[in-house]
Amino acid sequence: MLIPSFAKRRRSGVLLLLLAALSWSLLHSGETRAQPDNALIEAESSRSLRVNCDAGQTIGRALQGAKPGDRIIVTGTCREKVIVSTDRVTLDGQGRAILDGGGGAPTELTGVVTIDGARGVTVTGFTIQKGPGDGIFALHAATFLVSNTTVQDNASMGIDVTDHSTAELSNLTTQRNLQGIDVFNASLVILRGRIVITDNRSFGSDLGGRSTMEIRGAQVQSSNNEVGLGAGNGQLVVYNLAASQGSTITVSNNRFAGFGIGSSTFEISARPRSPRRTTASVCFALPEVNCWSRSGGARSCSGTTVSACSSPRDVQPWSTRQC
Repeated sequence: MLIPSFAKRRRSGVLLLLLAALSWSLLHSGETRAQPDNALIEAESSRSLRVNCDAGQTIGRALQGAKPGDRIIVTGTCREKVIVSTDRVTLDGQGRAILDGGGGAPTELTGVVTIDGARGVTVTGFTIQKGPGDGIFALHAATFLVSNTTVQDNASMGIDVTDHSTAELSNLTTQRNLQGIDVFNASLVILRGRIVITDNRSFGSDLGGRSTMEIRGAQVQSSNNEVGLGAGNGQLVVYNLAASQGSTITVSNNRFAGFGIGSSTFEISARPRSPRRTTASVCFALPEVNCWSRSGGARSCSGTTVSACSSPRDVQPWSTRQC
């Protein structure tokens, strides 16, 4: 059958309209789908997950599904050991939760909390205790903050920072462990706020493998350990930063020595051209004015051993005194 030319044109026009409508629908349906996806990603980046350990829930289970930015809010006593391998996760014990490692035969390089290569992790408001190894163990260049937390009664280290990891410790108590804080393999620990290191069976803290412990505006108290603050191979330092003003170090009643300085430096730096604006103090109990040196026995902690400054004038704003 012959089809008039005007009918062919009409059919062609209808076909073009249908194709245009279909294209518009597909385009905008894609946009519609994209909006919920983006909203979901944004929501997931800041989720709050609640764990009640007294009701049988576990932090470990929450961590298995955790995404970067999640906050895990914990209540109760959690009898478990956990591994954090997701960036920017916060474990929040709200000042009351307990993470109990259950004790057992001593083990090395394990933690009640292990932070394995994760960056931007926060642990706050917990009591972390009774680990067969460390209370907190960080490795593989982890970066993390521990605040308002007590780490106690662990068979090895209270906090163990290794393998180029970086930790900021703020308002922390580490007590009754084998050693309070251990920093090694080119790692960095920054101390802020009130830091209490007490009743540990060996060192209150120690540095190895060219690691650094920086005191940045902290009030550090180290007492009743074998050695108060140790630096076997590294740097114990207060830099000339505004945030470091008012730093204090108090060591007392340690059984062997207040400071153990090996092939390390203990440096307190003053501000150039205005040394008297820098304020900090180092306080010794009488028996602890002598430091223990791993390489050479007891030696004086006065002068540049305590303050490795560029000139005698720079030492003036800092006090090394009896408690």
